[in-house]
Amino acid sequence: MRASGAQVKQTAESRAGLHDHLSGCFQERCRRYRKALKHCRKTFVPESVHQLRVESRRLLAFLSLLRILINDASLSILERTLKRLFKNTSRLRDTQVHQLFLRSRCIKHLDLADFEQYLCRREKRLVRRLKKKIKEQDRVDWDQLLAVSRKCLRSFLADPDIEVQHWNVVRQGVDRAFLRVTRRLRQIRANEPLTIHRLRIEFKKFRYLVECLHPLLPGITRHHLNRMHARQTEMGKIQDLEVLLRSASKFLEKSHLENHPFPDVLKRRQIRRITVFMSTTDRLSDFWPPNPGKR
Repeated sequence: MRASGAQVKQTAESRAGLHDHLSGCFQERCRRYRKALKHCRKTFVPESVHQLRVESRRLLAFLSLLRILINDASLSILERTLKRLFKNTSRLRDTQVHQLFLRSRCIKHLDLADFEQYLCRREKRLVRRLKKKIKEQDRVDWDQLLAVSRKCLRSFLADPDIEVQHWNVVRQGVDRAFLRVTRRLRQIRANEPLTIHRLRIEFKKFRYLVECLHPLLPGITRHHLNRMHARQTEMGKIQDLEVLLRSASKFLEKSHLENHPFPDVLKRRQIRRITVFMSTTDRLSDFWPPNPGKR
């Protein structure tokens, strides 16, 4: 299909503004991450832990975008530093999500006091561990690391003659990310939640790439990004139930409560969510390439 004159013009403007956008986006991503890290250092409540994970993902997605263009040691060090802390927040985030679920009204009729106490003890233990990991990150000279990374970025992206070439490479990177999504989409099975989780991981990477570049991409609107976030959330809730199901089943087995109804409640809830999700999976193909006329 031939692009309209407005689309061609917008694409040309996108190419011309790519380097400035990447430089500005890098500074903004770093600023937001450090703000989230500072907030989490003060309080390890679910909201602050979640926000730190979100900003970590966004900055990591941006670094993966830069890695397509730049091979620099400072960026690699920054990426490894981020990944280490991100991995150490995973179990704490899962535990806090489990606690929030147990406080919901849907299961108040079940006796889960022992399991709740177990989660509280685990949360305290994981918070202590995460505090130590954050202190280790405090030893990293962020100002120097970010300054070197920014200098490298500015010098590499300073040549306007290669901006069009870079735009094509970046666009191909997003295309490849969505290709990985479509491959995982073909592999999902309703009776295998792990296949949905794998799809979610690839979709998440794709979504954050699009989020980084959306001011430069014709057809990407705030509504488009919100729809992507909604689909990711649907898959996330299925995975949350899967992790909670495993954790609860293991705890109840150790407590000699194998006949407790809680796992069955979780399984039925998960099946309902999977059924709804599977009925709309074809809509994932709408997200790329974007259709400017679709709202």
